[in-house]
Parts: sequence; C-alpha cells; structure tokens
Amino acid sequence: MTPIPNEHSDLRCEHGALIFPMPVACYDRLMDSESLPRGSSYNGPRGTLEVDAVPNGRYHDPRTFAVAELLTALRRASGVPAHVGATAPIEGREGDRRHPDAQLFVSPAKLRELDAAARPAPVPDVVVEVDTTPLSRERFDARLAAYRRLGVPELWIWTRTGGSEARPDGTATLLVAGHERWRKTDESPAVPGLRPADLDALLREPSDMARTRRAEALAARLAPAFALRYSA
Repeated sequence: MTPIPNEHSDLRCEHGALIFPMPVACYDRLMDSESLPRGSSYNGPRGTLEVDAVPNGRYHDPRTFAVAELLTALRRASGVPAHVGATAPIEGREGDRRHPDAQLFVSPAKLRELDAAARPAPVPDVVVEVDTTPLSRERFDARLAAYRRLGVPELWIWTRTGGSEARPDGTATLLVAGHERWRKTDESPAVPGLRPADLDALLREPSDMARTRRAEALAARLAPAFALRYSA
C-alpha cells in the first residue's frame, strides 16, 4: 500500500486503485445520480468505493462497443431472445457493485426478470471486461473474486499486453465458474463456437469501421450454433 497526500484520512491508494470507505447506500446514490468517477466499483465485504485506473476512452470504448455490436448482431441473426447490456451495474447480496463493459442475458428466467424491471436486476449469463489499461495482478484477482461472489457464470476478459493503444496486442481469456474457482475454457458455453482467438482478432483491429465489420461477420458465423443451442 502506497500512502498518498489527501485531506481525508480514510482515502488511500492500493495496487494502483483509490480506496475510500463508504456505505453502499451512498455509493448507490452517487451511481443513480451519475456522479461516480469512471472506473468505480463497490467492494461489499470491505465497504469501500474503489476506483481503478481509467482506460483511454478513445481506444477502450469503441472496443467495448464492438463486443456489444457482436452480441447484438448475434441476437438478430439467430433470432434468439436475448438482451445485450453495457455498463449497467451488477448488484450482489453483500453490497458488491460491478460495472462490466458488456453483458449478455439469454436465460428465459432472467429475461423475464429484466422485463419486470426487478431490482436488483438478474446476474448476466455472460460478462465482458476489456482492459486497454491493464490492472495490477492484485486488482485483477479482486475483480475475479467479486464476479464469483456475484454469481456470474461466464466471464470474457481481453487484456492489452503490448503494442500501442491504437494498435494493441492483447490476450483474450474465457472463464466459467467452477465449484471453487474460475476455470479457463477454449470455447464459450453460452455462445458456442466463440473462442479466445475470435475476441483477439476483433479487439486487436485498429480501425473502428473494420472492427464493426468483423463483429458482424463473426456474429453471422456464430448464429446457427447459437440458434441451435437455445432452440426450444
């Protein structure tokens, strides 16, 4: 833990993140008024607002949008009832709050809960995180632990490992929740046929327009198996 000068004795910096003790009700008030700093999450067991390094919006946001485009195009091409979300919070029983870059709902029961506007909303079937500004190992592990507490069944992570922000090298990892830990998988259970190399190719693409075309082409390729997976 590295001390930083501040006017509030409880504010501190840990592993590159700002940590500030705060009741979850206060966090939710800031969240609902759109006053949270970018990169925020809430750690329920610790009772803290935590702010990670802010990604570069010019290179981060179009890539997260490309994943949402992929999932939306997949829903349309397959005809499968599904819902694609962006940064809406996932809320947990212990007060955890996570704001993933993209999320997919395909379970009929969860779709019914969404349609009823229940709060807390159901946990997504797939959560996606795109890290153009990689987290420290400690913060990365804390994120995985939070998503396990929240009950997320499948997690896609893409992390820049080199190159430039405009032309990044990166690594995609697909994780499924096991009995005691996350388990890597070579193919998405929720989206049959999608592999880490598919996300790598999509998110390494430097052109926003070419990335959209890649997302649409990938969705078209995945749609038949996705439709079969969720056929009645």
